[in-house]
Amino acid sequence: MPQTDENRLAIDLNVLTAEPAGEYHAKAGEYLSSHQLMDFLHCPRLYRDKQLGLVEDEHTEAMAVGTAAHVRLLEGRAAFDEQFVVGAPINKTSGKPYHRNTKAFRTWAAKQTKPGIHPDDLEQIDNLVSGVAANAEAADLLLYGRSEGVLRTEYCGTPCQCRLDWVHPHRGIVEFKTTAD
Repeated sequence: MPQTDENRLAIDLNVLTAEPAGEYHAKAGEYLSSHQLMDFLHCPRLYRDKQLGLVEDEHTEAMAVGTAAHVRLLEGRAAFDEQFVVGAPINKTSGKPYHRNTKAFRTWAAKQTKPGIHPDDLEQIDNLVSGVAANAEAADLLLYGRSEGVLRTEYCGTPCQCRLDWVHPHRGIVEFKTTAD
């Protein structure tokens, strides 16, 4: 049913807590999250092994770029610059940055105080931001609201938490997904 002024929902954005991603993820042992539920649905043993600290979450390059894209799109350039460093060592032979999959780049990134983003990935992120801005519906959804708001509650006796990408006060939750390809 199309949204009209009569049937639009109103969300109180003040129920959401502002909290850095690291702080939110650090509370995974205290609160059940959607990612943990997905692990459980995929394999209850995997969920339990992660819960016990026997298996660590996989952190891929694609996930790191997706996280950076989320920050850049939903929190803005200043938040992106505060949380990430863009660069790469320069190959003296070619005069160009080493590719993101090289040992030289990984060594450089490991020395940074913030996660390192390759210039090629920044270009991809900037193109994504431009594409979203050029989409009228997406731009309208992101015009008003709040990014990365945390909500904690108890459901059926289980403490739960979620970190919502974006909440529009009248149109609800906006979820932003990136993929490796």
